[in-house]
Amino acid sequence: MELSYSGLVLIGYMAVLLLIGVYASKSASSGDAFLIADRQLGPIIAGLAYAASSSSAWVLLGFTAFVASSGVSALWMVPGILVGYAAVWFGVGPFLQEAARREKWVSAVDILAADMTDGEARFLRPLAAMIVAFCFVFYIAAQLQASGVAIADVFSLNINLAIIISVLIVFIYTLFGGFLAVSLTDMLQGLSIAVVAVILPIAVLANQGGVDTLLAGASEANLSDGSAFAGHMGFALIGFLVGVSSIGFGALGQPHLLAWVMSVKDRSSRLTGGVVAILWAALVYAGMTVIGLVMSQQGAALDQGERLLLFAAGEAASPMMVALLTAAIISAIMSTIDSQLLVASGVISRDLIARRAASISEVSQVRLIIGAICILSVLLAFYLPATIFERVLFAWTALGAAFGPIVVFRACKLSQKPGVTTAAMLVGFGVAVGASLLEDKGPGAWLERTAPWMLAGIILFFGRKRSNAPE
Repeated sequence: MELSYSGLVLIGYMAVLLLIGVYASKSASSGDAFLIADRQLGPIIAGLAYAASSSSAWVLLGFTAFVASSGVSALWMVPGILVGYAAVWFGVGPFLQEAARREKWVSAVDILAADMTDGEARFLRPLAAMIVAFCFVFYIAAQLQASGVAIADVFSLNINLAIIISVLIVFIYTLFGGFLAVSLTDMLQGLSIAVVAVILPIAVLANQGGVDTLLAGASEANLSDGSAFAGHMGFALIGFLVGVSSIGFGALGQPHLLAWVMSVKDRSSRLTGGVVAILWAALVYAGMTVIGLVMSQQGAALDQGERLLLFAAGEAASPMMVALLTAAIISAIMSTIDSQLLVASGVISRDLIARRAASISEVSQVRLIIGAICILSVLLAFYLPATIFERVLFAWTALGAAFGPIVVFRACKLSQKPGVTTAAMLVGFGVAVGASLLEDKGPGAWLERTAPWMLAGIILFFGRKRSNAPE
Protein backbone atom coordinates (compact mmCIF):
# COMPACT_ATOMS: atom_id res chain seq x y z
CA MET A 1 0.00 0.00 0.00
CA GLU A 2 2.82 2.40 0.87
CA LEU A 3 4.49 1.77 -2.45
CA SER A 4 1.20 2.35 -4.24
CA TYR A 5 0.61 5.72 -2.56
CA SER A 6 4.17 6.88 -3.15
CA GLY A 7 4.20 5.71 -6.72
CA LEU A 8 0.94 7.47 -7.58
CA VAL A 9 2.01 10.72 -5.93
CA LEU A 10 5.38 10.73 -7.67
CA ILE A 11 3.95 9.90 -11.07
CA GLY A 12 1.34 12.64 -10.70
CA TYR A 13 3.93 15.13 -9.50
CA MET A 14 6.30 14.43 -12.38
CA ALA A 15 3.45 14.77 -14.85
CA VAL A 16 2.73 18.26 -13.46
CA LEU A 17 6.39 19.24 -13.94
CA LEU A 18 6.30 18.14 -17.56
CA LEU A 19 3.09 20.06 -18.20
CA ILE A 20 4.68 23.19 -16.74
CA GLY A 21 7.60 22.76 -19.13
CA VAL A 22 5.25 22.54 -22.11
CA TYR A 23 3.30 25.61 -20.93
CA ALA A 24 6.44 27.70 -20.40
CA SER A 25 7.91 26.73 -23.78
CA LYS A 26 5.60 29.29 -25.42
CA SER A 27 7.57 32.07 -23.71
CA ALA A 28 11.08 30.69 -24.24
CA SER A 29 11.83 31.72 -27.81
CA SER A 30 14.63 34.27 -27.25
CA GLY A 31 17.91 33.91 -25.38
CA ASP A 32 16.95 36.37 -22.61
CA ALA A 33 13.54 34.75 -22.20
CA PHE A 34 14.97 31.23 -22.05
CA LEU A 35 17.85 32.09 -19.69
CA ILE A 36 16.37 34.73 -17.36
CA ALA A 37 12.61 35.04 -18.11
CA ASP A 38 13.07 38.55 -19.54
CA ARG A 39 13.67 39.79 -15.95
CA GLN A 40 9.94 39.79 -15.21
CA LEU A 41 9.57 37.41 -12.24
CA GLY A 42 7.30 38.31 -9.33
CA PRO A 43 8.34 38.16 -5.66
CA ILE A 44 6.66 34.91 -4.59
CA ILE A 45 7.98 32.91 -7.54
CA ALA A 46 11.49 34.36 -7.24
CA GLY A 47 11.69 34.05 -3.45
CA LEU A 48 10.44 30.47 -3.23
CA ALA A 49 12.46 29.39 -6.27
CA TYR A 50 15.63 30.90 -4.79
CA ALA A 51 15.03 29.21 -1.45
CA ALA A 52 14.26 25.80 -2.92
CA SER A 53 17.21 25.84 -5.31
CA SER A 54 19.63 27.07 -2.63
CA SER A 55 18.88 24.38 -0.06
CA SER A 56 17.69 21.36 -2.05
CA ALA A 57 18.57 17.86 -0.86
CA TRP A 58 21.39 19.35 1.18
CA VAL A 59 19.02 20.52 3.91
CA LEU A 60 16.48 17.67 3.75
CA LEU A 61 18.92 14.78 3.57
CA GLY A 62 22.41 16.10 4.29
CA PHE A 63 21.72 18.67 7.02
CA THR A 64 19.20 16.46 8.85
CA ALA A 65 21.70 13.60 9.01
CA PHE A 66 24.46 16.01 10.06
CA VAL A 67 22.35 17.31 12.96
CA ALA A 68 21.55 13.75 14.07
CA SER A 69 25.22 12.76 14.09
CA SER A 70 26.75 16.02 15.38
CA GLY A 71 24.09 17.27 17.78
CA VAL A 72 23.44 20.92 18.55
CA SER A 73 26.91 21.96 17.38
CA ALA A 74 25.61 21.60 13.80
CA LEU A 75 23.14 24.43 14.38
CA TRP A 76 25.78 27.14 14.39
CA MET A 77 25.69 27.14 10.60
CA VAL A 78 22.03 28.21 10.43
CA PRO A 79 22.50 31.90 11.43
CA GLY A 80 25.22 32.20 8.81
CA ILE A 81 22.96 30.69 6.16
CA LEU A 82 20.16 33.15 6.96
CA VAL A 83 22.57 36.09 6.91
CA GLY A 84 23.89 34.82 3.58
CA TYR A 85 20.33 34.92 2.17
CA ALA A 86 19.97 38.51 3.39
CA ALA A 87 23.35 39.50 1.95
CA VAL A 88 22.29 38.33 -1.52
CA TRP A 89 18.82 39.91 -1.58
CA PHE A 90 19.41 43.10 0.41
CA GLY A 91 23.19 43.58 0.31
CA VAL A 92 24.29 43.04 -3.28
CA GLY A 93 20.69 42.68 -4.51
CA PRO A 94 20.10 46.37 -5.45
CA PHE A 95 23.25 46.42 -7.58
CA LEU A 96 22.50 43.08 -9.22
CA GLN A 97 18.94 43.97 -10.13
CA GLU A 98 19.64 47.45 -11.47
CA ALA A 99 22.79 46.52 -13.38
CA ALA A 100 21.28 43.37 -14.86
CA ARG A 101 18.39 45.36 -16.28
CA ARG A 102 20.55 48.24 -17.49
CA GLU A 103 23.40 46.17 -18.95
CA LYS A 104 21.25 43.22 -20.10
CA TRP A 105 23.18 40.74 -17.94
CA VAL A 106 21.98 37.14 -17.88
CA SER A 107 24.64 35.37 -15.79
CA ALA A 108 27.20 35.74 -13.01
CA VAL A 109 29.98 35.85 -15.60
CA ASP A 110 28.52 39.11 -16.92
CA ILE A 111 28.99 40.52 -13.41
CA LEU A 112 32.63 39.45 -13.31
CA ALA A 113 33.38 40.94 -16.72
CA ALA A 114 31.86 44.34 -15.91
CA ASP A 115 34.26 47.30 -16.35
CA MET A 116 36.80 45.08 -18.14
CA THR A 117 38.46 45.78 -21.43
CA ASP A 118 37.35 43.55 -24.29
CA GLY A 119 40.68 41.74 -24.28
CA GLU A 120 40.58 40.93 -20.57
CA ALA A 121 36.93 39.90 -20.76
CA ARG A 122 37.71 37.49 -23.60
CA PHE A 123 40.29 35.85 -21.31
CA LEU A 124 38.16 35.77 -18.14
CA ARG A 125 34.87 34.59 -19.61
CA PRO A 126 35.95 31.10 -20.76
CA LEU A 127 37.86 30.54 -17.51
CA ALA A 128 34.80 31.48 -15.45
CA ALA A 129 32.60 29.27 -17.62
CA MET A 130 34.92 26.30 -17.03
CA ILE A 131 34.78 26.89 -13.25
CA VAL A 132 30.97 26.98 -13.35
CA ALA A 133 30.81 23.82 -15.45
CA PHE A 134 33.29 21.95 -13.22
CA CYS A 135 31.54 22.81 -9.96
CA PHE A 136 28.01 22.32 -11.27
CA VAL A 137 28.75 18.86 -12.59
CA PHE A 138 29.72 17.86 -9.02
CA TYR A 139 26.73 19.72 -7.59
CA ILE A 140 24.24 18.14 -10.01
CA ALA A 141 25.76 14.70 -9.48
CA ALA A 142 25.09 15.04 -5.75
CA GLN A 143 21.46 15.94 -6.40
CA LEU A 144 21.02 13.04 -8.83
CA GLN A 145 22.48 10.68 -6.27
CA ALA A 146 19.91 11.90 -3.72
CA SER A 147 17.09 11.61 -6.22
CA GLY A 148 18.21 8.09 -7.05
CA VAL A 149 18.03 7.12 -3.39
CA ALA A 150 14.46 8.43 -3.04
CA ILE A 151 13.09 6.96 -6.26
CA ALA A 152 14.84 3.63 -5.73
CA ASP A 153 13.27 3.35 -2.26
CA VAL A 154 9.77 4.01 -3.59
CA PHE A 155 9.80 1.80 -6.67
CA SER A 156 12.36 -0.81 -5.51
CA LEU A 157 14.61 0.03 -8.46
CA ASN A 158 18.33 -0.18 -9.02
CA ILE A 159 19.75 3.19 -7.94
CA ASN A 160 21.44 3.81 -11.31
CA LEU A 161 18.12 3.36 -13.12
CA ALA A 162 16.48 5.69 -10.60
CA ILE A 163 19.15 8.33 -11.31
CA ILE A 164 18.45 8.08 -15.04
CA ILE A 165 14.70 8.50 -14.50
CA SER A 166 15.17 11.61 -12.36
CA VAL A 167 17.57 13.28 -14.78
CA LEU A 168 15.22 12.63 -17.71
CA ILE A 169 12.34 14.41 -15.94
CA VAL A 170 14.43 17.51 -15.18
CA PHE A 171 16.02 17.45 -18.62
CA ILE A 172 12.67 17.46 -20.42
CA TYR A 173 10.95 20.33 -18.61
CA THR A 174 14.12 22.46 -18.49
CA LEU A 175 14.76 21.79 -22.16
CA PHE A 176 11.32 23.00 -23.23
CA GLY A 177 10.45 25.78 -20.81
CA GLY A 178 13.75 27.40 -19.86
CA PHE A 179 13.93 29.83 -16.92
CA LEU A 180 10.17 30.36 -16.65
CA ALA A 181 9.56 26.62 -16.37
CA VAL A 182 12.36 26.34 -13.81
CA SER A 183 10.89 29.26 -11.84
CA LEU A 184 7.35 27.87 -11.77
CA THR A 185 8.42 24.35 -10.88
CA ASP A 186 10.82 25.58 -8.20
CA MET A 187 8.05 27.68 -6.65
CA LEU A 188 5.87 24.56 -6.48
CA GLN A 189 8.75 22.59 -5.05
CA GLY A 190 9.49 25.26 -2.44
CA LEU A 191 5.90 25.14 -1.24
CA SER A 192 5.88 21.35 -0.97
CA ILE A 193 9.14 21.35 1.00
CA ALA A 194 7.76 23.96 3.43
CA VAL A 195 4.61 21.91 4.04
CA VAL A 196 6.67 18.82 4.86
CA ALA A 197 8.96 20.89 7.13
CA VAL A 198 5.91 21.74 9.25
CA ILE A 199 3.98 18.46 9.24
CA LEU A 200 6.73 15.83 9.49
CA PRO A 201 8.53 17.20 12.60
CA ILE A 202 5.18 17.19 14.42
CA ALA A 203 4.58 13.57 13.38
CA VAL A 204 8.11 12.53 14.39
CA LEU A 205 7.79 14.25 17.76
CA ALA A 206 4.46 12.55 18.47
CA ASN A 207 5.83 9.14 17.48
CA GLN A 208 9.13 9.38 19.37
CA GLY A 209 7.95 10.64 22.74
CA GLY A 210 7.19 14.33 22.29
CA VAL A 211 9.11 17.35 23.52
CA ASP A 212 10.97 15.31 26.17
CA THR A 213 12.73 13.36 23.44
CA LEU A 214 13.64 16.59 21.65
CA LEU A 215 15.11 18.01 24.84
CA ALA A 216 17.06 14.79 25.36
CA GLY A 217 18.48 15.11 21.86
CA ALA A 218 19.51 18.67 22.63
CA SER A 219 20.95 17.82 26.06
CA GLU A 220 24.44 17.73 24.60
CA ALA A 221 24.32 21.52 24.80
CA ASN A 222 26.10 21.34 28.15
CA LEU A 223 28.57 24.17 27.97
CA SER A 224 30.83 22.62 30.59
CA ASP A 225 31.94 19.78 28.33
CA GLY A 226 32.01 21.88 25.13
CA SER A 227 29.83 19.49 23.15
CA ALA A 228 27.61 22.35 22.01
CA PHE A 229 30.71 23.51 20.12
CA ALA A 230 31.84 20.08 18.89
CA GLY A 231 34.39 19.88 21.71
CA HIS A 232 36.24 23.06 20.70
CA MET A 233 37.47 25.52 23.28
CA GLY A 234 39.48 28.76 23.21
CA PHE A 235 40.88 29.83 19.83
CA ALA A 236 39.74 26.53 18.30
CA LEU A 237 36.19 27.44 19.29
CA ILE A 238 36.45 30.80 17.52
CA GLY A 239 37.74 29.06 14.41
CA PHE A 240 34.94 26.50 14.54
CA LEU A 241 32.23 29.15 14.84
CA VAL A 242 33.72 31.21 12.01
CA GLY A 243 34.03 28.15 9.79
CA VAL A 244 30.51 26.88 10.34
CA SER A 245 28.72 30.22 10.15
CA SER A 246 30.68 31.42 7.10
CA ILE A 247 29.17 28.66 4.95
CA GLY A 248 26.18 30.92 4.32
CA PHE A 249 28.25 33.58 2.58
CA GLY A 250 29.00 31.16 -0.23
CA ALA A 251 25.58 32.18 -1.57
CA LEU A 252 27.15 35.42 -2.83
CA GLY A 253 29.07 33.44 -5.44
CA GLN A 254 26.46 30.92 -6.61
CA PRO A 255 25.51 31.73 -10.24
CA HIS A 256 22.16 29.93 -10.07
CA LEU A 257 21.14 31.93 -6.97
CA LEU A 258 22.26 35.32 -8.26
CA ALA A 259 20.12 34.69 -11.35
CA TRP A 260 16.91 34.80 -9.26
CA VAL A 261 17.74 38.28 -7.95
CA MET A 262 18.69 39.46 -11.44
CA SER A 263 15.38 38.18 -12.80
CA VAL A 264 12.88 39.99 -10.53
CA LYS A 265 10.88 42.73 -12.21
CA ASP A 266 11.29 45.63 -9.76
CA ARG A 267 12.62 46.80 -6.40
CA SER A 268 9.46 45.93 -4.49
CA SER A 269 9.55 42.39 -5.88
CA ARG A 270 13.17 42.01 -4.81
CA LEU A 271 12.50 43.13 -1.24
CA THR A 272 9.43 40.92 -0.86
CA GLY A 273 11.19 38.01 -2.54
CA GLY A 274 14.07 38.28 -0.07
CA VAL A 275 11.69 38.16 2.91
CA VAL A 276 9.91 35.13 1.44
CA ALA A 277 13.22 33.29 0.92
CA ILE A 278 14.50 34.00 4.45
CA LEU A 279 11.24 32.99 6.15
CA TRP A 280 11.21 29.78 4.09
CA ALA A 281 14.78 28.95 5.13
CA ALA A 282 14.08 29.62 8.82
CA LEU A 283 11.03 27.33 8.71
CA VAL A 284 12.68 24.47 6.82
CA TYR A 285 15.95 24.46 8.79
CA ALA A 286 13.98 24.53 12.06
CA GLY A 287 11.90 21.55 10.95
CA MET A 288 14.91 19.51 9.89
CA THR A 289 16.68 20.40 13.15
CA VAL A 290 13.79 18.99 15.17
CA ILE A 291 13.84 15.75 13.19
CA GLY A 292 17.63 15.41 13.45
CA LEU A 293 17.71 15.96 17.22
CA VAL A 294 14.77 13.63 17.91
CA MET A 295 16.14 10.83 15.75
CA SER A 296 19.63 11.20 17.25
CA GLN A 297 18.31 9.19 20.20
CA GLN A 298 17.84 6.10 18.01
CA GLY A 299 20.83 3.97 17.07
CA ALA A 300 18.93 2.44 14.17
CA ALA A 301 18.22 5.92 12.81
CA LEU A 302 21.87 6.97 12.97
CA ASP A 303 22.79 3.92 10.92
CA GLN A 304 20.64 5.30 8.06
CA GLY A 305 23.06 8.09 7.19
CA GLU A 306 21.52 10.39 4.60
CA ARG A 307 18.44 8.14 4.37
CA LEU A 308 17.51 9.33 7.87
CA LEU A 309 14.61 11.53 6.76
CA LEU A 310 12.96 8.72 4.81
CA PHE A 311 13.50 6.39 7.77
CA ALA A 312 11.92 8.91 10.16
CA ALA A 313 8.90 9.33 7.89
CA GLY A 314 8.43 5.58 7.61
CA GLU A 315 8.51 5.28 11.39
CA ALA A 316 6.18 8.17 12.18
CA ALA A 317 3.91 8.98 9.28
CA SER A 318 1.08 7.47 7.29
CA PRO A 319 1.71 5.97 3.85
CA MET A 320 0.31 9.11 2.23
CA MET A 321 2.65 11.29 4.29
CA VAL A 322 5.60 9.16 3.25
CA ALA A 323 4.51 9.60 -0.36
CA LEU A 324 4.31 13.38 0.03
CA LEU A 325 7.67 13.46 1.78
CA THR A 326 9.30 11.51 -1.00
CA ALA A 327 7.81 13.91 -3.54
CA ALA A 328 9.13 16.83 -1.48
CA ILE A 329 12.64 15.36 -1.39
CA ILE A 330 12.61 14.91 -5.12
CA SER A 331 11.20 18.45 -5.37
CA ALA A 332 14.17 19.78 -3.45
CA ILE A 333 16.57 17.88 -5.64
CA MET A 334 15.01 18.93 -8.93
CA SER A 335 14.73 22.56 -7.83
CA THR A 336 18.52 22.73 -7.66
CA ILE A 337 19.31 20.60 -10.70
CA ASP A 338 17.10 22.57 -13.08
CA SER A 339 18.43 26.04 -12.22
CA GLN A 340 22.03 24.83 -12.27
CA LEU A 341 21.55 23.10 -15.60
CA LEU A 342 20.13 26.23 -17.14
CA VAL A 343 22.68 28.66 -15.72
CA ALA A 344 25.67 26.44 -16.51
CA SER A 345 24.45 25.81 -20.05
CA GLY A 346 23.88 29.51 -20.68
CA VAL A 347 27.34 30.39 -19.39
CA ILE A 348 29.03 27.70 -21.47
CA SER A 349 27.11 28.75 -24.58
CA ARG A 350 27.78 32.48 -24.24
CA ASP A 351 31.20 32.54 -22.62
CA LEU A 352 33.04 29.32 -23.44
CA ILE A 353 31.83 28.39 -26.91
CA ALA A 354 30.92 32.02 -27.77
CA ARG A 355 30.23 31.14 -31.39
CA ARG A 356 27.64 28.91 -32.93
CA ALA A 357 26.82 27.70 -36.41
CA ALA A 358 24.60 30.01 -38.42
CA SER A 359 22.02 27.22 -38.70
CA ILE A 360 21.49 26.89 -34.94
CA SER A 361 19.82 29.38 -32.59
CA GLU A 362 21.15 30.34 -29.18
CA VAL A 363 18.29 28.51 -27.48
CA SER A 364 19.04 25.33 -29.47
CA GLN A 365 22.72 25.51 -28.55
CA VAL A 366 21.88 25.90 -24.86
CA ARG A 367 19.58 22.89 -25.06
CA LEU A 368 22.36 20.75 -26.54
CA ILE A 369 24.69 21.80 -23.72
CA ILE A 370 22.02 20.93 -21.14
CA GLY A 371 22.03 17.39 -22.51
CA ALA A 372 25.82 17.15 -22.34
CA ILE A 373 25.92 18.33 -18.71
CA CYS A 374 23.23 15.81 -17.78
CA ILE A 375 25.31 12.98 -19.23
CA LEU A 376 28.51 14.07 -17.44
CA SER A 377 26.69 14.43 -14.12
CA VAL A 378 25.10 11.01 -14.42
CA LEU A 379 28.47 9.42 -15.11
CA LEU A 380 29.98 11.16 -12.08
CA ALA A 381 27.12 9.96 -9.88
CA PHE A 382 27.63 6.40 -11.18
CA TYR A 383 31.39 6.09 -10.89
CA LEU A 384 32.55 8.54 -8.20
CA PRO A 385 30.11 8.15 -5.32
CA ALA A 386 30.29 10.52 -2.35
CA THR A 387 27.89 11.83 0.26
CA ILE A 388 25.50 14.59 -0.76
CA PHE A 389 26.80 16.74 2.09
CA GLU A 390 30.42 16.47 0.95
CA ARG A 391 29.79 17.12 -2.74
CA VAL A 392 27.54 20.11 -2.22
CA LEU A 393 29.85 21.64 0.39
CA PHE A 394 32.81 21.35 -2.01
CA ALA A 395 31.02 22.92 -4.98
CA TRP A 396 29.41 25.60 -2.79
CA THR A 397 32.76 26.59 -1.27
CA ALA A 398 34.64 26.64 -4.58
CA LEU A 399 32.03 28.73 -6.42
CA GLY A 400 31.59 31.06 -3.47
CA ALA A 401 35.33 31.77 -3.25
CA ALA A 402 35.77 32.16 -7.01
CA PHE A 403 32.91 34.61 -7.60
CA GLY A 404 31.67 35.89 -4.22
CA PRO A 405 34.45 38.41 -3.40
CA ILE A 406 34.23 39.87 -6.92
CA VAL A 407 30.45 40.27 -6.67
CA VAL A 408 30.87 42.12 -3.34
CA PHE A 409 33.51 44.47 -4.79
CA ARG A 410 31.35 45.10 -7.86
CA ALA A 411 28.37 45.93 -5.62
CA CYS A 412 30.58 48.38 -3.70
CA LYS A 413 31.49 49.97 -7.05
CA LEU A 414 35.19 49.24 -6.58
CA SER A 415 36.75 48.63 -9.98
CA GLN A 416 39.97 46.69 -10.44
CA LYS A 417 43.07 47.25 -12.49
CA PRO A 418 43.56 44.99 -15.54
CA GLY A 419 44.18 41.35 -14.62
CA VAL A 420 43.23 41.70 -10.96
CA THR A 421 39.71 40.26 -11.23
CA THR A 422 40.93 37.22 -13.16
CA ALA A 423 43.73 36.65 -10.64
CA ALA A 424 41.32 36.89 -7.68
CA MET A 425 38.89 34.44 -9.31
CA LEU A 426 41.61 31.87 -10.00
CA VAL A 427 43.17 32.21 -6.53
CA GLY A 428 39.81 31.89 -4.76
CA PHE A 429 38.87 28.83 -6.78
CA GLY A 430 42.32 27.23 -6.65
CA VAL A 431 42.76 27.61 -2.89
CA ALA A 432 39.26 26.22 -2.29
CA VAL A 433 39.95 23.16 -4.43
CA GLY A 434 43.37 22.65 -2.83
CA ALA A 435 41.91 22.88 0.67
CA SER A 436 39.26 20.29 -0.21
CA LEU A 437 41.99 17.81 -1.17
CA LEU A 438 43.49 17.98 2.31
CA GLU A 439 42.18 15.90 5.19
CA ASP A 440 38.46 16.58 5.56
CA LYS A 441 37.69 18.64 8.64
CA GLY A 442 33.97 19.12 8.04
CA PRO A 443 31.91 22.32 7.89
CA GLY A 444 33.75 23.80 10.89
CA ALA A 445 37.11 23.92 9.09
CA TRP A 446 37.46 27.71 9.28
CA LEU A 447 40.62 27.92 7.20
CA GLU A 448 39.05 25.95 4.35
CA ARG A 449 35.96 28.18 4.40
CA THR A 450 37.62 31.57 4.85
CA ALA A 451 41.17 31.43 3.40
CA PRO A 452 40.00 31.37 -0.27
CA TRP A 453 37.77 34.38 0.35
CA MET A 454 40.40 36.29 2.28
CA LEU A 455 43.13 35.76 -0.31
CA ALA A 456 40.83 36.71 -3.19
CA GLY A 457 39.62 39.76 -1.24
CA ILE A 458 43.19 40.89 -0.52
CA ILE A 459 44.03 40.73 -4.22
CA LEU A 460 40.94 42.74 -5.11
CA PHE A 461 41.55 45.33 -2.39
CA PHE A 462 45.15 46.08 -3.31
CA GLY A 463 44.41 45.81 -7.02
CA ARG A 464 41.51 48.27 -7.01
CA LYS A 465 41.62 51.48 -8.99
CA ARG A 466 42.23 54.54 -6.83
CA SER A 467 39.51 57.15 -7.04
CA ASN A 468 42.03 59.80 -8.04
CA ALA A 469 43.94 57.58 -10.43
CA PRO A 470 43.67 58.29 -14.15
CA GLU A 471 41.58 55.81 -16.11
